[in-house]
Amino acid sequence: MESPRECWVHDWFTGERIQRLYPSGGTWTSRVSGVDESSLTFIAEAQGFDTRAEARAAFNNLFDADTRIIVVSWGDHIESATFNRVVDYDMANGTFTVTGRGIRTFASERSTFGVNNYAGGDLTITNRTRSGMAAQIWSRLTQWATEWATLVDLSADAPGTFSRVIRRDEMVTGESLLRAVEDLGCEIGFRPYFTASYGLRWQMLVQVQIAIGSAIDVPLSVEKPAATGVSVKDDSSKRLTGVFYVGQGHGEDTITAWAGDPAGRPIRDSFRYAKDIRDQVALQKMADEAFAVERYPVRQWSLSVDAGDDFSPELVAPGHLLDMAVADDWWNADGIYRQRVVSVRGSYGSLTLNPEVQAYG
Repeated sequence: MESPRECWVHDWFTGERIQRLYPSGGTWTSRVSGVDESSLTFIAEAQGFDTRAEARAAFNNLFDADTRIIVVSWGDHIESATFNRVVDYDMANGTFTVTGRGIRTFASERSTFGVNNYAGGDLTITNRTRSGMAAQIWSRLTQWATEWATLVDLSADAPGTFSRVIRRDEMVTGESLLRAVEDLGCEIGFRPYFTASYGLRWQMLVQVQIAIGSAIDVPLSVEKPAATGVSVKDDSSKRLTGVFYVGQGHGEDTITAWAGDPAGRPIRDSFRYAKDIRDQVALQKMADEAFAVERYPVRQWSLSVDAGDDFSPELVAPGHLLDMAVADDWWNADGIYRQRVVSVRGSYGSLTLNPEVQAYG
């Protein structure tokens, strides 16, 4: 089939399309968290410019670091949206290889203040949900001026039980603040999407486990399965027998919580601080939720699917659900395994996609 895949350069501030480009190859990986990456190669003479002077001016504009976003899409579905970071020009072959990173990368490069306004760097978040905390953090990372702006629809800022006081002298990065919210028992993700005019924006998602849409059936024990090259890895490197949380307080007044069950295994415990938590019930919920996940090995499935008229890449985009039907297998008992796509890797010029999936629910 003729692939509907396209590659466009977008502006960082407006999100609008600037120009279509034609990669000769390259790869991208999109993740639930928005920690995305790409590397695409472009042959200079294949981009349709009339003269080298015209092409040179265009390339210096289109490949400019951070102000340009390269978007790979399949119809209305965005497969990859990354900010230019590294341009590798091969003079002998007349090619450009452009390496990009996802929007969450900016969180690791910003704090609660800019280098010129340290005095305004304190941030107090009071009685919010996890979604509200994430929204207020991202708002602070983007509020100061035009250069701070991002094309992100914030998650819901609602009242709840979580609070935190962030002092400017902590000089914490936005990424460390987002991870602290995730440590409260949720995931934070950024889903790119097109506006009606094919401008680019991101939707900020905050959920216990980010899930998008209904599950699709993926039978594996049929003559022509939708997925091939299936492998399953059980990783117990972070498996725990217990977690212990330390909240607010000093000495005997310190709030603590724990959850654990050795289940006959050698002890592997984790000790964690959540000094901003002053409510014992909330701290206990953190411990219970963390142990519910970390008491088991991480089972990750790897597979290959081919996009086409009957199978859009959107079906295996990060956050989408797959019901993997297994029968008569050496390792997995017969049944339907509901999985969630945590990342997907694609290649320009290929219809094959490689999702990584983990158990959901």
